[in-house]
Amino acid sequence: MDHLKRATISVLDQLEELIKKLDDQEYAIGLKTFHGSSLGQHVRHIIEFYQCLFSNKELVDYDQRQRDLELENTREKALKELVAIKSKIGLLEKDDTVFLNSNFSESPSHVLAAPSSILRELAYNLEHTVHHMAILRIGIELNFEKIKMPENFGVAMSTQRNNRAQASSKSA
Repeated sequence: MDHLKRATISVLDQLEELIKKLDDQEYAIGLKTFHGSSLGQHVRHIIEFYQCLFSNKELVDYDQRQRDLELENTREKALKELVAIKSKIGLLEKDDTVFLNSNFSESPSHVLAAPSSILRELAYNLEHTVHHMAILRIGIELNFEKIKMPENFGVAMSTQRNNRAQASSKSA
């Protein structure tokens, strides 16, 4: 569990550093690249998945996100929430069982309740975060050229390992 906790906190640190590089307008403005969505909306989406994970010790329901407009429009609130999330991750000590509620239909009564665990959901949230960070990277690179992105921002760890292995086999 410690490796997963460290990896998740490290990725959230990268997201925090990106947010600090943006000004308030860059964070909140709708981008044509995203069909009018903003960088802040993607950050809010990431944050709210972690909030869902930590809001109930027995049930995780990502469909029940708050969709807090302040998180997507106010960098300071997003930064504070990221600090709180990293603290909660750091305090995790055991892999408790939870139930995941999901609805994959248009009917509100078709809820699937599946057994899961905190560890499994933390791993899911990490991959979900990296996916959205890849989208954020596209938005930054196409709209805010002054912001330099770290080489592996939004790149899955498995891809990073594969890239390193390919590079070392070419140099051998």
